[in-house]
Amino acid sequence: MAALTWLCEQRERDELIFRVGRDGESLVADFVGVGRLSARPGDPAPTFEPYPDASPAAVAKLLEGPVPALLRTLEGRLALHGASAARNGRAIVCVGPSGAGKSTTIAELARRAGVELVSDDAAALDAVEGRIQITPTEPTSWLLPAARRALGLDASSEFKTRVAPRARCTGRPDVIAICGLTFDDSAEPSLRRLAGAEAFAVLAGCAVRFDIDDPTARVRELEQLMEVCRRVSIFELRRPRALEKLSALGDLLEALLTAGGNP
Repeated sequence: MAALTWLCEQRERDELIFRVGRDGESLVADFVGVGRLSARPGDPAPTFEPYPDASPAAVAKLLEGPVPALLRTLEGRLALHGASAARNGRAIVCVGPSGAGKSTTIAELARRAGVELVSDDAAALDAVEGRIQITPTEPTSWLLPAARRALGLDASSEFKTRVAPRARCTGRPDVIAICGLTFDDSAEPSLRRLAGAEAFAVLAGCAVRFDIDDPTARVRELEQLMEVCRRVSIFELRRPRALEKLSALGDLLEALLTAGGNP
């Protein structure tokens, strides 16, 4: 019997938080301290086992976003680590590493009239008749106390907590812009359109990957990311860490949404 071999891992402040491995034909995703997913390509019955002491809220968050995103990649379909919102059939996706403020930024945008939450942590993208569409995933945002406080919400819990949006998207809007978040404390929130290698790097850096040791899957992912680059405007979104600028950030994204990705 083949032994479980870990292929990659993710750490925050030197603490292991996530790793992916292979156990024979099965792929294993270990969300350290929360739960473990095991699946094979084409497997009709993947398994997810929560750890005994895992927070029910943390388990629920995984089952709404990250776990379906990983399984989606085994179907050969693209998913990005991203939060998104839409209005009038057009969506904006914010991508970036953990802690970049994706959920907070989109939660602010989703407070605007007519804007609907599409995803909080996992953006499911498909090319459809020359357009890139996004399928709604998580029904709520998960926000830390500082973000909830900045939005004028209850911040009594010290953990990430569900925040219901004004409205949730139920259709499959067209993605008109993808914004890679980066912190810049020296300036007001700003957008810079990217092209070529810069644009591709933003997307490649946030792609969800499960079968990371499968060359065929990587080729398929490359083709999908290139198609997104061709069809969608890609931006760098610079923002200060200070949440006092959150409203200005929302204004900027709302203007981009209204302009159809062409500010």
